[in-house]
Amino acid sequence: MARDKKPKPATLRRSKKQMQEHVEQENQQEGQESDVPDFFVSLKDNISSALSNYQQRLESNTCVDKTNVIEAFLEESFPIHLLLRPRRCGKTTLLTMFQSFFEMGCPEDVQKRRTLFVDTPSLISKSAIFESDFAQYPVIYVDMSTVRGATFEAMLTNFELMVSLEYRRQHKLGYLESLDGFFYTYVQGVLDGTGKIGCQALSMLARSIHEKTKKRIILLIDEYDTPVVNSEIHGYFAETLEHFSEVYASLLKNSSTFIRGTVMAGILHIQQTGFLSGLNNLSVFALGEDTYIQNPYRLTEAYAKALLFTSEEVTALYNHYNAKRSYSYSLKDMKKWYGGYFACNGLELFNPWSVCRALEVGELKGYWIATGVDSLLKRHIDKSSSFPALLEKLLRGESVKHKSGESHVRIDARLEDNELLEIMNRSGYLMRRGSFLKIPNLELQANFFEWVSKPVKERIKERIQYASINKDSRALFDACVSAPPATFHDLFKNYLEKHGPAKFGHSEDKYHNYVFSALQHGSGERFAVRSETGGGHGRIDILIEEIGGTKAAILELKASRAKKPAMNSLETLARSAIKQIQDKKYRAGLDDEIVELREHGIAMHAKSCAIRTKIMKRDPRGVWSIADYRILLKLDTRIMDLSGGLDRVNVILKGDRFSSALSNFRQRAEECTLVDKTQAIAEFLSFRRPLHCVLRPRRSGKTTMLTMFQTFFEAGNTQDVYERRMLFKDLKLKIYDHSCFQLHFAQYTVLYVDFSNLCRSSTKRQFDTSFSFQLGCEINRHQKLGHFAQTEHEDFNSILNLAINNGDSEVKLENALFKLSQMLHDATGRKVLVLVDEYDTPVSSTKNPDMFSYVTHSDLDFSFEQMKLWYGSYLGAGRKLYNPWTIARAFESNNLKTYWNDSGPGDFLVDHFFSAGKQFQKSFSQILSGNSVRLTIRGRLYPISFGEFTPSDIFGLLAFAGYLTESAPNVYEIPNGEVRKEYTSWVRRHMRYYPELSKINSDISLVINAALAGPVTRFRSRFRKFFESENLATVRRRNVCGMNTVMVVGAFMAASDSVDPVLLRSSAPDIIALGFYKSSSTAAFMVLTAKSAATKASIQKASSILLSNTDFEALASQIPHEVSCWREFSVVICGSLCGVSGRTNSLS
Repeated sequence: MARDKKPKPATLRRSKKQMQEHVEQENQQEGQESDVPDFFVSLKDNISSALSNYQQRLESNTCVDKTNVIEAFLEESFPIHLLLRPRRCGKTTLLTMFQSFFEMGCPEDVQKRRTLFVDTPSLISKSAIFESDFAQYPVIYVDMSTVRGATFEAMLTNFELMVSLEYRRQHKLGYLESLDGFFYTYVQGVLDGTGKIGCQALSMLARSIHEKTKKRIILLIDEYDTPVVNSEIHGYFAETLEHFSEVYASLLKNSSTFIRGTVMAGILHIQQTGFLSGLNNLSVFALGEDTYIQNPYRLTEAYAKALLFTSEEVTALYNHYNAKRSYSYSLKDMKKWYGGYFACNGLELFNPWSVCRALEVGELKGYWIATGVDSLLKRHIDKSSSFPALLEKLLRGESVKHKSGESHVRIDARLEDNELLEIMNRSGYLMRRGSFLKIPNLELQANFFEWVSKPVKERIKERIQYASINKDSRALFDACVSAPPATFHDLFKNYLEKHGPAKFGHSEDKYHNYVFSALQHGSGERFAVRSETGGGHGRIDILIEEIGGTKAAILELKASRAKKPAMNSLETLARSAIKQIQDKKYRAGLDDEIVELREHGIAMHAKSCAIRTKIMKRDPRGVWSIADYRILLKLDTRIMDLSGGLDRVNVILKGDRFSSALSNFRQRAEECTLVDKTQAIAEFLSFRRPLHCVLRPRRSGKTTMLTMFQTFFEAGNTQDVYERRMLFKDLKLKIYDHSCFQLHFAQYTVLYVDFSNLCRSSTKRQFDTSFSFQLGCEINRHQKLGHFAQTEHEDFNSILNLAINNGDSEVKLENALFKLSQMLHDATGRKVLVLVDEYDTPVSSTKNPDMFSYVTHSDLDFSFEQMKLWYGSYLGAGRKLYNPWTIARAFESNNLKTYWNDSGPGDFLVDHFFSAGKQFQKSFSQILSGNSVRLTIRGRLYPISFGEFTPSDIFGLLAFAGYLTESAPNVYEIPNGEVRKEYTSWVRRHMRYYPELSKINSDISLVINAALAGPVTRFRSRFRKFFESENLATVRRRNVCGMNTVMVVGAFMAASDSVDPVLLRSSAPDIIALGFYKSSSTAAFMVLTAKSAATKASIQKASSILLSNTDFEALASQIPHEVSCWREFSVVICGSLCGVSGRTNSLS
């Protein structure tokens, strides 16, 4: 049996003399990269890949400075950042750098660290924040890498050991001394080993340190996902997920009062329901080109550069050590071996572990891959029957198309090919470029056979030697019309070197035919490639136009007549080609629909070339200008008072500080933009003895409202009351001028209980522990306020014991809040205001039923009307309401996206959707149409049950959770586009339970492509082929209600790769409308309905009538981009019959 072929190490490729000449030549070319550096490398004689502690590395080894990320981190008011990178990519070094910078300590230690930062000198030492923030925070450092085990009990033991070690470290620093009351008892129990370390232990540590130091904490969590991933391998996944969901929720939910910021590092963003869902504003920074869409660009770029090496840093390291050691490989070779990772704006990054090892050892080989094979991935790949075929393509050097909407992944027992690809991408084995994944570099190509079995290796070995020019042609074409100019230039040069002719002489025609053939070969069906076509005052060498689309490219080719032309002369020739495009007005030959144009001037000689590119945009007036993609978002600080009284709109704008993370009212009022809702206080006081239950979906401002009540009503010391009074006055909050302000401000004792952390408790003991912890924190807060300084209430010690001993006390847990409110009244002599946040969380999240008997800005990339359609249309008190949390997130990221859907679990009812009977599916289909539906929902209480869910239960939960809104009595509808997107994902998720769908992916892709381009007859034939396929017939037979419109829509949602279908509001409840669009000006719309009985002739006639009666312009208005042309289709189904009609090119 022949052995697998792997790329040989670079040291074996050439003779010593040839190698030295090659190295000098390559290094001379690579050394021309840099301008003024925005990086710094502290170079020493030693370079080590072993040291992960930042301070140790800085003291004795070469260190690449990444400290500028600290400044970006501090720009946010309350950051909770999740950094996702492959192993050995600098996550631990980054976190220990944060610790070295932020952590307070004794004067000697602080001075030692200051000297290290200043003498290096680090980039952060030159910033203004160095003096204001260096060594100013307590730091909790949690290392989850050791929290693993073969059993759940072994994992818990390691977790408790890790927590106790951090308690001892903080105690040694002096942060756990001189505590009193509840904090003292709890901390002493952990330190001496007599107390129980539960899910709240880390939260208690943070609160205790804040109690002692009066400073907010920096929280650092390394390898946060290790316990969960390890538990899936060993078979106790559910228990671990439950445990750490509560750990992270208790530590980070509504914690902005005692935590300044959090950085969590890991490899995977775990998707499972409930995990990390309690965090108000988790920002995920994954390795990829599109993460800046979800997060601020500056912060994304800072983290991208902070966790791997940039090209400039690799160049500096290589040049320094090559001068001393004279490596046998070139800088360019090393970059090919260890690069290929890309972040925002096409920034190429390099594996730091492998680069350091190569510089240490002096040889290019697979260092990173040798650090371990991912057991989770290997186990799931061995289970899959279809995934090896994708590995074949990857190992042949091809790219694999991959559809991924988000960074999070599932890791449970059932993974699809798409999810396995996503895990491989996040784990560093693949890299995304656009919609494709591929092996990033030579190191991984040389060792990628670890993933596949021997039979697959043999099949790949037979085919891998046949390099396909198709792949290079497609990549070249895509870059020509879509990629950044630098990418196209590199691909064109590589293509010319790899496939180009050795000699074409001075014949421009030969070069012309060669380039034209390559582009035409890679164009596909979407684009038309024409040669020597008329345009303006001449003939265009090569013209590329998107069929029915908005993109185009013009190529002007020149051939040098010199025998050995210098690069400068080729550059001059390329510039003259660009000038010719402008002088001869070639743009006049373009279709009117074209709004984005790339002009390429190319000069060639043999295998050398020079390219110049201009990207042009055409505005609505038809004027062409050079494209400018910069986004500027600047808000002036001002108070918008639009009318008088409590009904006026009052928005306090504070520069560009618009945070969705801060849920505490006082913090938000002091630090960032605030929408004034204080009129609710006056409404509350208008009731004689109010007992109010406020029901709103998650992330709708409930916590902010309750903390607003607390800020207004709570009595306190003179200084605190004065500061709060000035806050209401200076911000001109509406309640300040109301008569009730003087009567009620700071006149009550407030009992604040937060039940948000009492989630996912599977036993009553777990619930009692969590509740006791919350009770202890509230008791401690009132002790600080002096409310129990002189009390001799007989139940006080009993309640304190209840909190400390996790429920073991003479006072029953269910009576504790009542007893506590009585004691507060007796101790203070004031009335008690009780505020309970997320009162329903313990009931709605438990799995055991026996436990309980106007702001907008012109620089935004979306309009006010688009934002209202995407986030609004909740109805209450006769007014339209809007989701505040998603609006804040949209302003932060300057992008309309499904933020609310991703903030927590919403798929807990999916399994019930398709087992609730035909009547439910009929109503559900009407809901998907976007129309109002009359529903009967049981009662006004939370309609939860633990047995079979009735249709009334399901619709009731959807309404109370914010997925439906009541537009009229007993009439419900989907509120907005964001929530409609979640319904789409539910249908997609359910349909993936049918394995037959994976076999019809190609059929549906062909249907969608035919919808976007080509004659109507093609769409009709392809749709019928898909609908009449045997695989879909199997799905139809397996579904209890037969084939209906929901099933067809679900098939499109689950199987489409190239285009993500959009669910639109149709004209009638029995019609579902889908939209498909790839660009900003071309779309296709399909309306779908079902008949109970029909013949082949009548069903075709019904589709024609449906086509003529549908208002497609109304559908086009719902697309989040301007659409100038579209294609219209109607489909009617009945059993195994379908009728299809369509029209082409309906212009708006």
